[in-house]
Amino acid sequence: MKPPTGTHPPADMVQLGSWDIRSTMLDGPGTTWPGIIAGHPPLDPAAKPRRAGDGFPEQGWRVVHRDTAPWASEILVLAAPSTVRPGHWITVQLHRSSNGWVLAAPSSNPPIPTKRRRSRGLRLEWAASGFSMPHGEQAALDTVLVNGTGQPWAPTEEDFAHLHGIIHDSRGRRLGTGGIAYGRLGLPPFPELLPGSRATLQVTACTPALSGLPAGRYLVLAYLPSLDLRTPDMATLTVHP
Repeated sequence: MKPPTGTHPPADMVQLGSWDIRSTMLDGPGTTWPGIIAGHPPLDPAAKPRRAGDGFPEQGWRVVHRDTAPWASEILVLAAPSTVRPGHWITVQLHRSSNGWVLAAPSSNPPIPTKRRRSRGLRLEWAASGFSMPHGEQAALDTVLVNGTGQPWAPTEEDFAHLHGIIHDSRGRRLGTGGIAYGRLGLPPFPELLPGSRATLQVTACTPALSGLPAGRYLVLAYLPSLDLRTPDMATLTVHP
């Protein structure tokens, strides 16, 4: 449910897990778990998603999103208020495949502003225009998150300083799947950013294929999934023999 390029999402849109939904979908009492999955054979009305756990809600369920995908003819996102974490909602994806309806494992998330609203006024930039590394080693590429607004910015609990670096050849052609370089896991949360302030974020090349890059010149694009931000330009990565 991504808004068209160059537009802002309606004011009543919130992000719940991976989906943007209307906040009004979280109003009202909802229905029971057997009631929400009724009519989706071969599911048993008493069936629960894998890893449902003891605190899985029995009440308050509603459909908050409908979609299709190449791997499923229909997708429903079900949500109910968490019984163990105030302010959180349990979401379950229900999708229809050639074998009937399938339940995915549940997740717990708070409703938060959409990525487009959370990232408004922020910029992701390279700390330098070029980087280098010896052949056979891993590359560490620094980016900078800039608060270009006149207001302090604070992250939500859904924002993670986890970056992807997409590798291209010197002519800008993506290498295979891009040779994705994942940001370091276990990073501390985003810092709060005062107006005009900057925070350094690292893209660390953890993909094994990257340590095998032949000597040469490459281009890298950085992407911050939690805020849907990309560097406007590619940085150069020189691999030395």
